[in-house]
Amino acid sequence: MVLALGLPAFAITWKEAVALAEKNNLQLKSAAKDLESSEWSLKRSYTNFLPQLSFSASKGDSAGVGSYSYGFSVSESLFQGFENLYGVQYSASSLDQQRASWLSTRADVMYALRSAYIELLYIQEKIALLEKILKERTSNTALITLRYESGKEDKGNLMATQSEQKQAEYDLSAARRELDLARLNLSQLLQQEVKEAEALSSIAVPPLPDYKVLLISSPDYQISELAYKMAEINYKKSIAGLLPSLSLSASYRNSGSDWPPAAQNNSWSLSLSYPFFPGGSNLIDRIMAKVDMEKAQQDFNKNRDDLRYSLQDAYEALVDASESLAVSEFSLAASLERAEISRARYINGLVNYDEWSRIDNIYIQALKTQLSNKKQAWLAEALWHKTYGGAVE
Repeated sequence: MVLALGLPAFAITWKEAVALAEKNNLQLKSAAKDLESSEWSLKRSYTNFLPQLSFSASKGDSAGVGSYSYGFSVSESLFQGFENLYGVQYSASSLDQQRASWLSTRADVMYALRSAYIELLYIQEKIALLEKILKERTSNTALITLRYESGKEDKGNLMATQSEQKQAEYDLSAARRELDLARLNLSQLLQQEVKEAEALSSIAVPPLPDYKVLLISSPDYQISELAYKMAEINYKKSIAGLLPSLSLSASYRNSGSDWPPAAQNNSWSLSLSYPFFPGGSNLIDRIMAKVDMEKAQQDFNKNRDDLRYSLQDAYEALVDASESLAVSEFSLAASLERAEISRARYINGLVNYDEWSRIDNIYIQALKTQLSNKKQAWLAEALWHKTYGGAVE
């Protein structure tokens, strides 16, 4: 895919990423067009209340005798069994639903953007961490090599240390490849080439929310509620098939063999139509509309319950992730302290290789766990905001 990425790549902050997404994101642009289309659909529904005007003109020739005519006609639907009225209500509800859909789409886009931003930032920090680990592993290899050459360590321990260094080299190489993919993902979302992501602020866990308030104000709740309302309007609209229709029409027409034609033929009519038995289709349509309305009500009830559960689940996941991050930070500090003591004791011959290596590997794993937990906490924060239709601004 060729992006509008001719501009030079740059480091970006989260606020800058949000601003760029609002301007450039393709999914948001598409959703905005859907909203615009719904606005025009509502305007169009009002045209059913306006008169229909037309003009016609003709010129002909028969056996050498010319004929001319022109005329105007107007028609107005006076009553269509409330179909026009319910049509406007349906279009208005459809527009409201599209507005809610736009908000839901924005929440989805902002979550995808936040996730992509987090992934890039995570890989950047992961590379910095792996460089640190590789430096540590290289230092360990140099230490064990000296001890092996002096006869203080065996070859198996030397090879184990060298293997750890090789693994660290591979991990770093793989992470650098991941970096290019993460940059591409974020760049495509923004339609702007990005080189790196700036650091994020600490995780913010809000106080226990009012789930009921968040539920009814969320776009997904409104979409489902409006779908039920639209099905209800369709059911009401189906009564039109059981009611008569009334319309008024008039015409003004001039015709003759000369131009301009002088013979006038004006008319008007008031028409009443009542299809009292169109094969029973009107009755079936009404039954089907009622079934659709009842189904929409059940769908709304289920979606409401699912969303209520998702809100609490996402909030509790954020709290869990935040607390897990705090635990891993404390664990990392303890592992670092133990690793420094163990290394000094190993150099002085107070502990053997296996004990020193075990404690050192615990410290390395604690570094990785802390970074992974930080990523999960960032993602949990983003998911919490997405669930109620918001975003981390």
